[in-house]
Formats: sequence, C-alpha cells, structure tokens
Amino acid sequence: MHTIKYIRIIGALRNWMVSCWLLLAATMNAQVLNIEDPTTPLDSLAKNDFKWGIGLSGNLSRQSIVVYDYGIIAEAVYHRNDKHQVLLNGKYLNTGTSDGVLINSGYYYVRFTPHFHRRLATQFFLQQQIDAGRGLVMRNLAGANLRFDAYRGDNFCLQLSTGAMQEEERWNSSGSPDVTLGTVSRSMLKSNNVLRMTSNIGKHVELSFINFFQMPFSADRFSFRWAAQLNVSVKFNSWLSLQLNYQSMYDTNPVVNIPAYYYTSSTGVGFSNRDN
Repeated sequence: MHTIKYIRIIGALRNWMVSCWLLLAATMNAQVLNIEDPTTPLDSLAKNDFKWGIGLSGNLSRQSIVVYDYGIIAEAVYHRNDKHQVLLNGKYLNTGTSDGVLINSGYYYVRFTPHFHRRLATQFFLQQQIDAGRGLVMRNLAGANLRFDAYRGDNFCLQLSTGAMQEEERWNSSGSPDVTLGTVSRSMLKSNNVLRMTSNIGKHVELSFINFFQMPFSADRFSFRWAAQLNVSVKFNSWLSLQLNYQSMYDTNPVVNIPAYYYTSSTGVGFSNRDN
C-alpha cells in the first residue's frame, strides 16, 4: 500500500514539474524585438533605410519523457525616401513532449504607413494568426487606421490610432487541437483603437507600452477585446540587447469556450542592426 502511494506521489510530482517547465519554456520564447522607433529623426535615415532584428531559441530535455520547444521571432522596418514606412514582424512557437504537441502558434503582421513622419498619417495593415493549442485554426485581419502623434520628443512619444478592420476567424469547437467536434467561423467588422507610448530612459534602456482596444460595429457592440503589451529593451551594444516582455489579452466574447483572459511574460536576447 505504501509503495503504491509513493509511486502516485512521485508521478504527480513529475507531472507538476513537467508542466512548470513547459510554462517557463513557453514564456521564455515569447520575447518581442523593438526595431521600430517612432522617435527616429528623418536626417538619420538613408534613402532606402532597412532595419531588422531576429531571435532564435530552443530547449530539449529528456528524463522519463522528452520535452522540447523551439521558436523564432523577426521584425523588419523599411523606409523609402524618408517618406514611406513598411513594417513586418512575425513569430512562431512550437512546444511539446514525446506524447504530442502542446503549443503550435504564430503570426505575421504587415503595415504600410505613407508619409509616416507626418503628425497625422494613414496606416494599412494585414495579419494572419494560428494558435492550435487554443483551437484557433486561423484569424485573418485587414484594415486601416488614422494615426495621430499626440507628442513626439527626443526621448518620449505618444501615439493614438483609430480605424476599422475586417476580422475572419475559424476555431475548433473543442477549444483545443481536437477537430472531432467540427469548427465554427465568425466574420466581423470591428473598430480598431491603439494607444502607444515609447520612452528612452538614458542611453541604454527603452520602454514601449501598447494597448489595443477592438469592438464590433454590430448590435453586439458591448463586447470587446483588449490587448496590452509592455516591452523593455536594455542595450548592451549596437547589435545586442536584453528583451523583457509582458503580453495579455482579454476577450469578453470568444468564439468558443476558452478562458477570456490569458497572458505571457518573457525574457530573451535580441540581435539587430537598428543602431548601425
């Protein structure tokens, strides 16, 4: 009897340790690179200015089971003739064990801003996203915003944006990778509102805080999605930095039965040519 009890305790402890390791691995690979800097002066840009950053990560552990994860994040900004800006960023993360995949998520985002250094500028954007672990088969966004630079200084910038986007979603009804219950789709026209603050703290620390607030234009106008992102970048030199990141999302009306709120926090290392 005592032997069976001890075996159960050891098994439960092992499962708890694996779960904690997976949570840590997932959050350690969600870092964001801060390549776009709204305080960049025009006279510092080349005629065809291109900045990029990339991060790669991976872990592998084997005891009673194999636990692995790998991820890639990338961001690039292109400025054409000191007038127009194209931003591209993306992320992919895969985490699992020898028994199967637990997290399989990623996205890419493209944004075009004509005359980006004007105080009032139009932005056009596209995004595609998957998150198989939560049952998201695909989410496609396309829209336009009007961005207003409320304040732009050498060390601080405050931006406000508002506009509209078309959102297409398809989810597994199970809210998981299980497809046996079928899928459910939703298409909505939503308002898209953004508050962004960036600050340089001394020569080596950058702070970025972004809030997204989205609401449908339909009769269900009291439902909303709120996403917040806090990034801290500590520069070691012109190409290497420490990245600290916190991301959260709250959705009052998810398509399927999943938790309305979730978050990730992360620590990572970034490589870029932004200051070169």
